[in-house]
Amino acid sequence: MLALALLCFYTAFRVLDSPKGLPGMDPVLLEFSDVCRYFLGKGGEYLAVGFSVVVLLGGIMVYWVLMSNFLFYTGTVVYGNRYFLLL
Repeated sequence: MLALALLCFYTAFRVLDSPKGLPGMDPVLLEFSDVCRYFLGKGGEYLAVGFSVVVLLGGIMVYWVLMSNFLFYTGTVVYGNRYFLLL
């Protein structure tokens, strides 16, 4: 688990540090897809944007599942309390 955490830290560090080495570009304004375009061409940029969209869609699906479960169980509690009061 520690090795995986170190791998994630190293990857994040490399992604955040990568725009600093590009000549003639402001590293503050560059995104990772711009760095991929510089080193890998248009295909690399499209690949980086595609994976970003996949991660975003995965987060949206997780959010949807969590919120729908929350709404279902909140409705169950409200219905149960209301039904109990009517007895």
